[in-house]
Amino acid sequence: MGSVELLGITESSDNPMYSTALRKTANIFPEALKILDNPETISRKDWKKKHEHKGDICYNKHCSLGKCYTLTKEYNGPVEDIFLHHWNEIETTPDWNPQVHSAKKVNTISPTADIIHYSTSDVVVVKGRDFVVCRIWRKLNDAWFVVAASFENDIPVISKKKRAIANVVAGRFAPKKGDREKTIIDYLVSVDFPGTSIPKAVLSKNIAEMVVRDARYAEKHLAMMKAKNEPEK
Repeated sequence: MGSVELLGITESSDNPMYSTALRKTANIFPEALKILDNPETISRKDWKKKHEHKGDICYNKHCSLGKCYTLTKEYNGPVEDIFLHHWNEIETTPDWNPQVHSAKKVNTISPTADIIHYSTSDVVVVKGRDFVVCRIWRKLNDAWFVVAASFENDIPVISKKKRAIANVVAGRFAPKKGDREKTIIDYLVSVDFPGTSIPKAVLSKNIAEMVVRDARYAEKHLAMMKAKNEPEK
């Protein structure tokens, strides 16, 4: 059995492939937190504004985990509810986000770690890609952190998709200061598309646009859920 300790919790798996995945994500986890907590990330110093739509801004910069994209967005709803929905209902994402073609939980390692196989839809010049990642989450103070990363695996690529690499896909879910009915999510994304012929500038622009759209689709989905769950007056 392979195991890894991360922030006071030990994750383990009898599957060698998943053990490797746990170690990979656990190693990346503190670096992702370091980038999100860096004052220069918070102030956007030396980060380039890559795409903006109706006040939602995605920035990018070369970081220790690759070319990273970051965005901060406010959502209506308590942080725990929003985080748990994100974690537990990942497989429903294609139902409300047209940028996600499929999402399947391949293996639940523990309540705080799993293996996800998902694919993206064709978006403009970027053809749909296929990702296999290990996710781990931890709660620190009043915020939830989730980090996912690709790993070597033997899971077949989804038909008509190409395997891509998630260097890191992370989020910090925190209550808004002064209003615990609202949640602030800080996103951090770095992905590579091996073998692509798309010019780097075009690819970078499209990734930034996809990050913004993902955040906005989530906002629309959460608003619809909230309206559906509110009692009729």
